[in-house]
Amino acid sequence: MRLAGSLTAEGKNEQAIKVCDYVQQIFPDNKVHYDYYMVQFVDSYYKAGAFEKGNKLANKLLQIYEQNVDYISALDPKFRGNYDDDKNMAFSLFDYLKQLAGQYNQAAISGRIDKYLDSQKGMK
Repeated sequence: MRLAGSLTAEGKNEQAIKVCDYVQQIFPDNKVHYDYYMVQFVDSYYKAGAFEKGNKLANKLLQIYEQNVDYISALDPKFRGNYDDDKNMAFSLFDYLKQLAGQYNQAAISGRIDKYLDSQKGMK
């Protein structure tokens, strides 16, 4: 993650994109579950101008964390409190991706987040 960030800071965007691609190739989500920290790769893709790749990863992260929140929300209320940290992490991810989407004019990602958050009003 740091390497990709350093490369974009140096204007070496193609190399940064290759680093992001390589990390996802050797650590695919079906082997190493994507977590909150993968958002940094979305940021690196956006900084490097690879918006399609950044959006693909952002959508994957949104799918994962939306499913997590949906699962937690469906639990019996007496068990939901056990997952407060997980739910808070998900909403932090939504906030961070929303910020990045706004910064890089990625309206589809921003709209998806808004739609999901609207569906969760009162559930947070």
